[in-house]
Amino acid sequence: MRPPYLNGDTIHLRAMRGDDAERAVAWFPSRFPINAARAEEWLKETHKDSWNPNPVILAIVRNATEEILGGMDVDSPGRRRGWVRFHLAPW
Repeated sequence: MRPPYLNGDTIHLRAMRGDDAERAVAWFPSRFPINAARAEEWLKETHKDSWNPNPVILAIVRNATEEILGGMDVDSPGRRRGWVRFHLAPW
């Protein structure tokens, strides 16, 4: 079941999972691609502190096929302002 506020007609947002490392080229926030092992390490490091989830990293997923189309991070380090970044697959 998906939260209704993270659903659209063709895409939805969800938390990153370990198996998403294989599709890192689609969601990793860099101009340079990384391999699956480095992506998995990066995900573990980023999600290590569950009490301070900044940035929040979400996968952008196609509803019909569950294919990862990109990623999104929401960051608000000072809690007074923040930003959202989108990263889309090159295909």
